[in-house]
Amino acid sequence: MYKIKSNSDGTIERYKARLVAEGYSQRLGIDYEETYSPVVRMESIRVLLSIVAEGDLKMVHFDVKTAFLEGSLEEKIYMQQPEGFEQGWGKLTRSLYGLKQAPCAWNQCFTEFLRKFNLEPLQLHSDNCIFVKRGKDKAAKLIIAIYVDDELVCSSRKDESQAVLDHLSRKFEITVVDAKRFLGFEIKRIRLEKSLFISQTYYIKKVLERFGMSDAKPASTPADPSVRLCRSGTRDNP
Repeated sequence: MYKIKSNSDGTIERYKARLVAEGYSQRLGIDYEETYSPVVRMESIRVLLSIVAEGDLKMVHFDVKTAFLEGSLEEKIYMQQPEGFEQGWGKLTRSLYGLKQAPCAWNQCFTEFLRKFNLEPLQLHSDNCIFVKRGKDKAAKLIIAIYVDDELVCSSRKDESQAVLDHLSRKFEITVVDAKRFLGFEIKRIRLEKSLFISQTYYIKKVLERFGMSDAKPASTPADPSVRLCRSGTRDNP
């Protein structure tokens, strides 16, 4: 699989090539069991960003390269090697992109490693992808939001965030980038005013291009304010 990864402004960041398994041929109960992998909720991201702005926290965004390859497989999976190899079939010992259980295997591997750094999941009924490390006063001093292989690290001290990055880099190959973009959100901070703004300008432009509406006339109220909708989504009778 070939993919182009773009920056928040639409420019090309890098070209990616990835070997992907034919997961559609797997059989439930034989080749895989659990496939679910939790991800941080958008509501949690908004709350976390408000905490960052109010507390003037340090914020770092990083992603793990070839994350799914770090997960270990419990099932016996055999895969035919791509053209150019002469060994034919081989047994996989690590999860591979395309396997149904790959996201779950990676999540288990990553969360277990975070626990070794005294990071524990925040006990939320709606979200278990927010990890915190507390100080002696029981206050959160380090917060990490997890979305598959994209993570956001927030801390009141630079040395705390650097310590966890050093801890992670001992096992994983990570790429640290400026936290101006996360999960499609474009983040703009004014630290002197303790303010933070999020937008999705690039995403909206992509949607307009996809549906051929790049040249459409903009409007401040694209929906008709005189239309009344009922709960079923149809117009109410006058």
